[in-house]
Amino acid sequence: MKKIELKGKKEQKKMKKQNRGITLVVLVITIIILLILAGITIATLMGQNGLITKAEQAKSVQIKAEMEEKLILIMSDLQIENEGSATLEDLTQDYFNENVKDYKCVVEDDNTIDGKK
Repeated sequence: MKKIELKGKKEQKKMKKQNRGITLVVLVITIIILLILAGITIATLMGQNGLITKAEQAKSVQIKAEMEEKLILIMSDLQIENEGSATLEDLTQDYFNENVKDYKCVVEDDNTIDGKK
């Protein structure tokens, strides 16, 4: 019985020597797989149809829609105030009266323009 156990221990020592950690080939394959996954991720985020590009496009579309909505609301308010006879000239005059007329443009000695309220 002891001989069998000794034989088993010798075989176990041999197997330990053979299975000592990961090999260089496995490590290189793992690194290559990680690099491929990183490349796919970067392409998904940064490409022409990437997430960042789509987010920027959606932002510009949203800003444009918001501006159009504000103009429609302003025109609606002017139509209500003028009982349905408001024009684009009324809109620009109203904007000028509210925002621009309080500014005073001063030309400085160094040929710069300074607008002050």
